[in-house]
Amino acid sequence: MKLLVVPALLPTLLGLLSITPTLAHEGLVHDGCSVGQVFTAGDLTISGAYTRAMLPKAQVGGGYFVIENKGAAPDRLLGGTTEAARSVQIHQMKMEGEMMKMGPVEGGLEIPAGGSVALTPGGYHAMLMGVGTPFKEGECLELTLRFEKAGEVPVLLNVAGVDKARVSACPELSAALEDADRELAGAGRVLLRPSGTEPVVRVMVEAPTQSQADAVATRLADVVRTHLSLD
Repeated sequence: MKLLVVPALLPTLLGLLSITPTLAHEGLVHDGCSVGQVFTAGDLTISGAYTRAMLPKAQVGGGYFVIENKGAAPDRLLGGTTEAARSVQIHQMKMEGEMMKMGPVEGGLEIPAGGSVALTPGGYHAMLMGVGTPFKEGECLELTLRFEKAGEVPVLLNVAGVDKARVSACPELSAALEDADRELAGAGRVLLRPSGTEPVVRVMVEAPTQSQADAVATRLADVVRTHLSLD
């Protein structure tokens, strides 16, 4: 995988992006969404969100992400909703003897106070059942998670191939993106997009000045090179 870093001045890039529409249909954004986004609701932080492309005629998918609870009290993930599927339940896969079994998490998935829970393939996950149109790599799934205390939290899941899944699930990169967002303080943004057709990770930084864009892009590029396999 190659790394392509694109630092850019904010006014020029915003003018370019403003003419590109984002199309959504039945819970899917067909233009895709940026990798590494972080969603917050009160004390909860949700990061590394992705799902996987589905085979034709498949009707069941999975949602994966990390939930961190920075509060002093636990919360519970009860389920969710999306226009792209009939129902969203929280399931767990686990070994019982020599058998792998999967079923719903009764009473919801506890997110402990001061702790985190990872929903991953082969473990806890959001089960998307009754999918109308199978997800395609490069799309973006609109999903609303439902918590016992935090309530409804909208998130976006990249429909990922292998490369996008690896980037989305990298905690070091998620932390670096959070640091970049704090530094830009609403005056710019970061777009991180693995290509669906070639082994390239594009790091694009929009900032008020070229020097700030260069500095943020360089730090993110170092994290990508260190923690992702760029073969």
